[in-house]
Amino acid sequence: MNFKNMLKSRGGLIALGLLVLAAGVIFLASGGISPSRTFDPAALDPALVGNPEALREGQQIFEHLCAPCHGSLGEGKVGPSLRDAQWLYGNTFQAVAGVIAEGIQGKAMIAWKDTLSPIQISQVSAFVLSLSGLPGKP
Repeated sequence: MNFKNMLKSRGGLIALGLLVLAAGVIFLASGGISPSRTFDPAALDPALVGNPEALREGQQIFEHLCAPCHGSLGEGKVGPSLRDAQWLYGNTFQAVAGVIAEGIQGKAMIAWKDTLSPIQISQVSAFVLSLSGLPGKP
C-alpha cells in the first residue's frame, strides 16, 4: 500500500495520527526546543592553566567527551594527538579554547560552546595544554 492509498483508508489515517502523536510525545519528553547557551569568550579563564583542581575537572570532561577522538591520554585516534608539538590551530590558551568552543568547520571537531560552560571549556583547555610536549604516542 502506498502513502496516498494509506491516507485514503481509515486505518491509515489512524496509524498516521498515532505516529504524529508519538513523535510529539517524544519531542516534549526530550524537553522540546531548548535555547542555545550564549557563549561569552570573555568568560574564559586562562588563569586555570596549571591549577590542579581545574586540571582534574578538565581531565574528567576530556575523558568523557574528547577521548573517543583524541584518546584517553591525548595520544590521538580519529582526532590528532594533543601530546606533541604539532599544533594545527595554535598552542595558546585562547587558541585551544577557541577550537573547543567553536569547533573546526569541515572537520570532525564539533563546537562544544552549547554543551560546556566557559569555565568547563577553560578547564578542558588547561588539561589539553598540560598534555603538550609529551611524547605523541604513550
